[in-house]
Parts: sequence; C-alpha cells; structure tokens
Amino acid sequence: MYPGRRRLVAIMFTDMVGFTSIGQRNEALSLELLEEQRRLVRPITSRYDGKVIKTIGDAFLIEFPSALQATRCAYDIQQSVHEFNTNNSSAHNLSLRIGIHVGDVTQSGNDIYGDAVNIASRIQPLAEPGGICVTQQVYDQVKNKFEFPFASQGKKELKNVSDPVVVYSVLLPWQKERDIRVSDFSKRIAVLPFTNMIPDPNDEYFADGMTEEMIFAISKISGVEVVSRTSVMQYKNILKPIKEVSKELEVGMVLEGSVRKAGNKLRVSVQMIDAIRDRHIWAENYDREMQNVFEIQFDIAQRVSEVLAEKTMSNSPTNAQELTNPEAFEHYLRGRYFWNQRELDGFNKALVEFGKAIEKDPKLAQGYAGLADTYLLLGRNGHVLPKFAYPKAIENAQKAISLDSKLPDPHTALGAILQEYEWKWEEAGDEFRRAIALNQSYATGRSWYALYLGHLGRFEEALEEIRLAQKLDPLSPRIHCVASEEYLFARLFDKSIEAAERALEINPNFGGAYGYRAYPLVEKKMYDKAIDDFQEAGRQQGARAWMGRLGHAYAISGNQTEATKILEKLKTEADQAPPKSPFLPPPPSAAFDIGLVYLGLGDKDQAIDWLEKAAEARTAEIIHIKCEPIYDSLREEPRFQRLIEYVGLNR
Repeated sequence: MYPGRRRLVAIMFTDMVGFTSIGQRNEALSLELLEEQRRLVRPITSRYDGKVIKTIGDAFLIEFPSALQATRCAYDIQQSVHEFNTNNSSAHNLSLRIGIHVGDVTQSGNDIYGDAVNIASRIQPLAEPGGICVTQQVYDQVKNKFEFPFASQGKKELKNVSDPVVVYSVLLPWQKERDIRVSDFSKRIAVLPFTNMIPDPNDEYFADGMTEEMIFAISKISGVEVVSRTSVMQYKNILKPIKEVSKELEVGMVLEGSVRKAGNKLRVSVQMIDAIRDRHIWAENYDREMQNVFEIQFDIAQRVSEVLAEKTMSNSPTNAQELTNPEAFEHYLRGRYFWNQRELDGFNKALVEFGKAIEKDPKLAQGYAGLADTYLLLGRNGHVLPKFAYPKAIENAQKAISLDSKLPDPHTALGAILQEYEWKWEEAGDEFRRAIALNQSYATGRSWYALYLGHLGRFEEALEEIRLAQKLDPLSPRIHCVASEEYLFARLFDKSIEAAERALEINPNFGGAYGYRAYPLVEKKMYDKAIDDFQEAGRQQGARAWMGRLGHAYAISGNQTEATKILEKLKTEADQAPPKSPFLPPPPSAAFDIGLVYLGLGDKDQAIDWLEKAAEARTAEIIHIKCEPIYDSLREEPRFQRLIEYVGLNR
C-alpha cells in the first residue's frame, strides 16, 4: 500500500448506545459490554473481508472492499447482537448503531481519513438503537442485491459536510416493520427558555413562566406540535447550535427570546428560526404594560400561526386575554416556578404564591389550577394525608374549570383525582380526554392518560399514548419512567428496562428511574440487580420511598432476614397515629408497603389484609392492583378479586 494513495472503499462506523451513561454508573459492566461487543464484531468482520482500522473507545472504524459486503456484515452484527440480547440474563442489553458510506479514503500509516470516514461517523447516530443507516451511494449499490427493505430518512445536514446527505435505514426483520422516515418536522416547534434580562436574579421565575405560558399559547394552534416544557428547559443557560437543538428535539422551527420587566413595564423580544435551514424568519420586540402580557403571547402565537399556515393548515388562537391584576399573574408565575421543582419545600411555597394570586384576582383560573395540581401531588407523594389533600384538589380544579373550561391542566388534575381517590373510572377517562382535546401537545396529560389506560388493562392504547408523550417531551426523564411503567404493565420487561435507562441517560441523578428499572428486574428474577437499583433509588430519593419494594425484593429472593428487618420497621410506622391537622406531616403510609413485603414472603392472607388497609386509606398505588405483574400470584384469590372490585377495577 502506497502512503497517501486514495482509493474507493466502503466504510462502516459502529457505536455502542448509552456506553458513557453505563460507564458512569457501573464501570465494570461497561467493560463487560465492551468486551462482548468485540467478541461479536471481530469474527463477523473477518467473514466479509473487513479490516478493523481502529477502535475509538466503544466505536469501531472498519473498511470493506464493497458496499454489499459492508451491509451484509452490518446485518449479521445486528442479528448476533439481537440473539445475544434475547438469550442474555443480564439486566443490560448490548445495543449498537451502525453507519455505512462509500467514498474515497487516504491511507496514512495504519490509519485512513477522508470524507468517507467523516460521513460514516456522522450518519451512525441517525440509526435507531440496534439499527443500520446507509447513504444514498450505498443504497444505490445494494438495493437490488440485499434481502431486506430500506426506508428513506430524507436529506440530512451533517457536521463538517458541505452538502446534505440522503440517508436510508435498513428495516430489520426483528424490528417492528414501519415507515421510519423522518416525520414532518415543519409541524413541530420548540419554544426555548426565554433569557432572563431582569436585573434582579430573584425574578428568574418570570422568564421561566413566560416560556411555559408561551408554550401553552402556541399549543392552541391546530395542526402544530409543541415540544413540552420539561424537554426545552434542558437548554436553559446552555448555548447550542440551533441545528443541533432541531435534531435532538426533532423540530423544524425554534422560537427563542428574552424578557425584561421593570415595574409595570414589560419588554419581550422574540425571534423565530427555521431550524432546518438555520435562518431567521422574523423577529419582534414588544414593549407593553404588564396587564397586556396575554396580548403579547397572543400576538406571537398569531405570527407563528401565519408562518406555519401553509404547511400545517393551522388556525390561530381565538382570543387574547387581558389581565385585570398583573400582580396576581406574577404570583401565579412564581407559584409555577416553585411547583416545577417537584419537592415538598417547593410545593409549600407554591401554595403560598397561588393563594396570593387568587387573593389579588379571584377570577384568575390559572391560580386555582395551580392549587389543584399542588394538592394533588402533596396527596399522591404522601406529604399530606389523602383525606385532606384530595378534596382540596377537587375543589380547586372544579373552580378553575368553572372560570375557564378551556384550561387543560385542571381537567388533567381532576382526572387523576377521580381515578386515584374516588375510583370513578369513567369520569376520570372523560376528564383526561377533554384535557388532551384542549391541547394536543400536552405531554403530561397524555402520560397520565396512558397510566389510566394501563390501570384498566388497556395496554395497547396505553402504549400508543405514552409514545406520543415521549415524542412531545423527548428529554423528560419522568415521561420515560411512565413509559417504563406501561411496558411493565404490558409484561414487556426488556422494553421497561430500556425506557428507564433512557431516563437515566438524560439525567443519571433522576433517582426514581432506578426504582422503575428495578420493577422489571424483579419480574425477570434478577433480584441482586433489582436490590441494587432500589437501594440507589433510596440513596437519591430517601430510603423510605422504596422500603416496601426493597423488602419485597429481599423476600422473594430468599433473604428473609433483611425482609423481616424492613417489615418490623414498617410495622412500627403503621402503629403511629395519623395527625388530626392537615398542617402536620403524616407518618409514611406503611400498610401498602407491608402488604408488598408479605407478598414477597409468600403470605397471601397477610398481604391482602394490608392491601385492604391501604385501599381504605386511599394510598395512590393501590390502583395498580389490576395491572401490575407483582400481584399475579394473588389473582385467583377470592379476597383479592373482591379488592379489585372494591377499587372499581372489575371491568
């Protein structure tokens, strides 16, 4: 081989999905998966005359004499990985992405370089986990010689590549055959976090609140999908190229802006960007009085509607509100700022701010909706006894709806209360569907509706809803954890693990995801790994939150000593008298957790005794008894069937 000589070859680039995230959590496991990848890839590569040029961490750069050899090799690699995962007893599957391109390369010692290498590495991330992507050049050479179909992803802008590249995905037989062409991104828009231009950092809430309200205003445009708040807030104080944001959120349009408030004066600056072409479409400054804040939102939404009208057949929002009391709205925004922290201190501060909002303006529906959401989560999370929290949530949700029936939030809260506390399942479904009809881009509403469907055993419908929620809020760990639950209910345990791990990829410190990953691990009888995950969830969220599940895992794994220790602690808690005042924190709801430990110990009578007590206390998790596989051993018990009937789930 002559140094510097150019030649035409096929280049394959492989990468392991989630390797960095796995390594951060478990270095030994990441090394095991890396070695398994090498064991599978190298012999298959040799069969197709492939030459491993180098490995880069968890990635392979491989050269082949022809596009067909590279494509057949990629297929065999993914098939071997698929078979390995199918027979794998480990909690962690091996998942690769593969990209292939044909082009000129230049030899330099034992290395190669050139556009072919660059393009292969750039299209590899476009493959689905476990998938294969090829360029137009590869497709043209193999389309009539390769056994499996391709689906076009269209033209792609690649970093450091001057012209767009047409990319195809191979439809592998073990994947669900579907058209995986890129959706029409022109119908999707992201409102990035508004920059806070306010001198006082204590007014940060206002910029965050404007972002959230702007998302809601644009979501009223029919035919437009708006990425949810949780995902866009990942970009707060982070500078990323718009094209990169577009790719990560799968949007065609991005709205970004800034807000400055001084006294009763407000300046909002916005610009709309075509993210595909990376060009500005329009920009505007709004200088208004605070009482016209809704008018600003309406004007911006109107402009967005006009820009997208030809592509989406969209209709503009129908009316613009005017604030009767700007100070009330500021208290509401502060309340949402604290509520979004999703912790007890934030909930308590939110109650104060929402209370001040409706004190200043008794007709501010958003204030009552905020109170409903807060009382709901205080009751669900065990911060306040259900008998105190849920009635307050109902009262405020109904008040918000009476003032503005087109707000989706109180309908969602009411749906959750009707299923969790009152067990009025038909009415709950009506409220969830009403919320989604009011805002098709409402990811939280869709995810809660998915849980509702799952509780009823309607798994296919539930999975359809949660996939829509994941699409609307792709960077939300909480949404992916709901997906993990839905896959658990449907007995798709590997998918459940995968969804929980996606949450951990987004945020390794999202403690609940460890707990959700542990649920299917228990069902797969991988008890040691499940116990590790429950313990990690406890370290991050407080050990008490996962004590019942941990005790159950110890018991069912045969470790009765540890299970009994946890059982005694829980029984001590159960003997505590509940407070008579709603302002005092209640003891943890131990009955449900005690039932789980007895279930793990195989004592069905005691398990049902304690689950009945949990139902009487309206413990939120009791509504899982029909759908969750942990209860499968009780299904033929008459008392358990009567418990299902008592909760209203005998349908």
